[in-house]
Formats: sequence, C-alpha cells, structure tokens
Amino acid sequence: MFHWAALRAFVYATEDRDKVIQAMENMGLKGELKSSKAEGAYGDRIEIIEVRAKKNSDIKEFLSNLGKDIIARILENLDERTDDEGILHFRADKQSAYDGIVKISNGGDVIAVEMKIEVYPFSRERAIESAKKYLEGLL
Repeated sequence: MFHWAALRAFVYATEDRDKVIQAMENMGLKGELKSSKAEGAYGDRIEIIEVRAKKNSDIKEFLSNLGKDIIARILENLDERTDDEGILHFRADKQSAYDGIVKISNGGDVIAVEMKIEVYPFSRERAIESAKKYLEGLL
C-alpha cells in the first residue's frame, strides 16, 4: 500500500535532542534514524532528524498505533493531504508526541509525516482512492 513512511523533525538549539527523538519514537514508526545539520535564518544550529520505514508490516503497525481518531482526521481531507507525487502529508504536534499522544497539528513545532502511496499505474487520483480504501480498512 505504501512504498515508505517517514517522520522528520527539527531539533532547534533550545531543544533537547533526546526529547525530540523520544517524541518521534512515541509516534511508533520503526525504521532507520538519520541526522543532518542545518543553519537557521539567524545562524542558529538546527539538526534535522528523520526516521524512514520501508517494510509494509512496520508501516501498518505505525498506522494502527496512530489510532482511529487520527486516521479519521486524515481521511477527512485526504485529497488536500496528498501531493502530485502521491505522497500523503500530515503533521503531528511534537510536544504531545513526547507525552505519548498523537495530535494532528497545523502549528510549526511538529513532526512531519510523509507516506508514499503505492499504486500502478500511477495517477494522483488512483493514489488517493487506494489510500482511502486502505485507511478506511483500519477504522
């Protein structure tokens, strides 16, 4: 159903790296953790942490761990959350994730979630329909 799923979070200079990693682990996606460095607009240090999973079982477990309320929220505007490349996007509140609760957020301090929808032959419309059926099956 999905080629891959990824979580990405920024660790700002004022944040505790271990707490951001814990928030990402609390999201429940098992995969390889990668880190890269960046510089903010004012020269501050930013670390970008990403976890990526490719195994269907890991992705399905991740989605199941999100819970039915989150899946339902994603389904409400699945069309708007899916880009032209067939990647499903949503953002989770970083602080809530650290506390063990996944909440969809529109704010800035988030864990970005991206999931590449698998469908052949590819079209955005087919990807959305396929993801809709799959996610509805988790409710």
